[in-house]
Amino acid sequence: MSLSFAQFRKFLSDTRGAVTVDYVVITAAATGVALASADLVVAGFGTLSDNITSELSGTATDANTTTVYNDGFDNGAGGWTGAIATEIFGFGHVLGPIDGALGGAEAVSRSFSVAEGSSKATLNFDVLALDSLDGESGIIYLGGVEVGRVISNHSGTIFEANTTLAGVTVTATVLEDEVQIGGYSVANDWFKDSRVAVSITVDDPTGPLDFGFGSTANQNVEDESFALDNFSVTSTAAVTEEPADP
Repeated sequence: MSLSFAQFRKFLSDTRGAVTVDYVVITAAATGVALASADLVVAGFGTLSDNITSELSGTATDANTTTVYNDGFDNGAGGWTGAIATEIFGFGHVLGPIDGALGGAEAVSRSFSVAEGSSKATLNFDVLALDSLDGESGIIYLGGVEVGRVISNHSGTIFEANTTLAGVTVTATVLEDEVQIGGYSVANDWFKDSRVAVSITVDDPTGPLDFGFGSTANQNVEDESFALDNFSVTSTAAVTEEPADP
């Protein structure tokens, strides 16, 4: 049966089904946009997570406190020397792994500028001790001077503070100790990992804060290493007292 010209014109002008075609095109476009923006969304959630962690841990909650730096290394290691940001199984993106090529000397560093007149500055960060460490140290420097070290072996992880610098207070909490979180040697059950939260407070800081880190690990990073994560720096402005009423 052949179609008449009138029937053909009616077929061409029929709009039934057009909405379905439109939705297919729109859905495809939306999917493409979602895929293209996935990395930005993930990075944003990483930053949001770091900010929430800082707030819950009591960082930068004072109205006079300014966040100088806050990074979980999801977007690289800009501004740092001596190490790059990598993704380590079980930990995500970190600054490291940091080996002991310099025998504990300051190998990784960054300088932070604090507003003039600040009453104090605080550096908060995690030190990760990874895999088969058997007594080696991750050494923390401030202004070129050792202020503390994380020592890890198969019997546990400890922190030793060096409080010789005037006006500098160093504290630490072992959050996870000798558990298999990830690292490089996840196939070896006896390779364990530790996470230590470190806080350095500097009273009346003058000039930049020069942070450094070194390691005495004496094997390849696939066997043992250190890393830094969740690094933040805040400064607190000095409180100016209002003059008393005459």
